[in-house]
Amino acid sequence: LARIEVTDRDDVLTGVPGADDAAVFRVPEGRVAVQTADQFRALIDDPFLNARITAIHALGDLWAMGATPQTALALVTLA
Repeated sequence: LARIEVTDRDDVLTGVPGADDAAVFRVPEGRVAVQTADQFRALIDDPFLNARITAIHALGDLWAMGATPQTALALVTLA
């Protein structure tokens, strides 16, 4: 990862160089968006409870930045 070149952009307020929990970037109408991504292997056999744990962990990154969640994208790994 240290070899990946990170390009500075005016619309990205916090990103990879900031090493924060989420990226903050400008969107139209003078607003900002906060985006994060997490990935977990199944911790337990109950799919609902595992999804809840994963969602709360990802939401915690947004809450730590003072953001209000608007959308979610769930990716499931089946093994």
